[in-house]
Amino acid sequence: MFNLRSIHVDIDSETAWVQTGATLGEVYYRIAEKSKTHGFPAGVCPTVGVGGHFSGGGYGNLMRKYGLSVDHIVDAQIVDVHGRVLDRNFMGEDLFWAITGGGGASFGVVLSYKINLVRVPETVTVFRVERTLFQNATDIVYHYLQVADKLEEDLFIRLILEVVETNQTKDNKKTMRAAFVAIRLYRNELGEICAFLDQFSHWNTRGCFAFSYSTSTNPPEKKIRLLEEADSEEGFGVDLEENDRVRDPLLTFNPYGGKMAEISSTSSPFPHRAGNLAKIQYAANWDASGAEAEKHYIDLMRKLHEYMTPFVSNSPRDAYFNYKDLDLGINNHNGKASYEEGKVHGVMYFKANFKRLVEIKTKVDPHNFFRNEQSIPTLPNNWGNKIVMFIINYWGLLAAYVIGALIIHKQLCPPFAGKLAKANKQRREKVDGLWYFLAITDVILAKGGPTEVRRGPTVTWVGSATAVAACGGGVVAFPVNGVAREEKRKKKEK
Repeated sequence: MFNLRSIHVDIDSETAWVQTGATLGEVYYRIAEKSKTHGFPAGVCPTVGVGGHFSGGGYGNLMRKYGLSVDHIVDAQIVDVHGRVLDRNFMGEDLFWAITGGGGASFGVVLSYKINLVRVPETVTVFRVERTLFQNATDIVYHYLQVADKLEEDLFIRLILEVVETNQTKDNKKTMRAAFVAIRLYRNELGEICAFLDQFSHWNTRGCFAFSYSTSTNPPEKKIRLLEEADSEEGFGVDLEENDRVRDPLLTFNPYGGKMAEISSTSSPFPHRAGNLAKIQYAANWDASGAEAEKHYIDLMRKLHEYMTPFVSNSPRDAYFNYKDLDLGINNHNGKASYEEGKVHGVMYFKANFKRLVEIKTKVDPHNFFRNEQSIPTLPNNWGNKIVMFIINYWGLLAAYVIGALIIHKQLCPPFAGKLAKANKQRREKVDGLWYFLAITDVILAKGGPTEVRRGPTVTWVGSATAVAACGGGVVAFPVNGVAREEKRKKKEK
């Protein structure tokens, strides 16, 4: 995908076509070339690729104001399993929905996305405030979690908790530090923004300053979880002497609220919307090389992740698809077990939307050609699921079938049943109502040429004039004048 990185920005329409091999930094740069007052809601890391970021959701500093990247995607191009290049019109709304939050790699090769740009001020206000445990960080963090998702949507305050060296004790031991990093989407007089923050947190915010629109950092090893509600204040006080699990990893809280709380959880496969206070990122950085060091730091992150269990979402414990966590489970794509394996982590990533993603996957890639260790699985290949997929694929025909049946049942069924009963009575054959049944697939396959269908002693013809009726205790398909033609044929034979 590295060679597919063109970006075409149209400021007049406030849109851009972005190929999936481009990076977020390149997208921001090309937009800034054309306009200083336009941007796009996506991540802060400039080297992240567009393809994965957009297809899995995409969040960043503008999420409280504008939502996610997928909330502003209006078209896409994908190569499907048959090698066809499809845009939104030809791929259909289901597949378009799936690749804007459900991970494009499960459904095909996404080539590009068309995005709507958003308006941003030419100058914004940013600040960073740091407090340690000795500076009342526990109390401040607790109060931050009470208000972070309720502040005005123009204000985004990210919280980073990490262990640092300190000179605030006699033996210079480590301590916990809380860093509040924020952006406000318009320029304030510095005194105004600092006074605003001081009134609810007693931060004594020195160092507020105006800044240009974009800033970035590099991503470490990560896990992501959703924080549903703040627990007691005591829950955030950590004894560093007894809890080595928190000494090296760090936590980053990205607050929700604002636009994130207004968008439906089913508008895209990304389900984590209203009801969440923040998205928590677990990260670990290390300079040492080798498998032993890697295991050590990842294990520390796993311990911290476990330690946070009482404070986060549960049943399931939600996760963010763009930060793949193989600890949640791996799909080996082993026949019928594939769906059950994929469901374990799929429900954590997509919650109730997982079911729809599986149905779309089964429809567009039934043989699971596009797959990886955590891709969307297909439905098991059994008759029950085949019927489900038949209904999904042919719901329009089924709807027409039912509507036609109801209409004809009311208008044509009684006369037809009477004629049929009379004809059978003449042959001294007793008929208790109309019980003949014709399979739906036979109706669908009858494309104009006559198809002979036999059931019991009666022969009917199904063709372009097919009528469908629900009569008595069964469903029957027959031509409007079928009985009359049958009677004429018998008279000629005599």
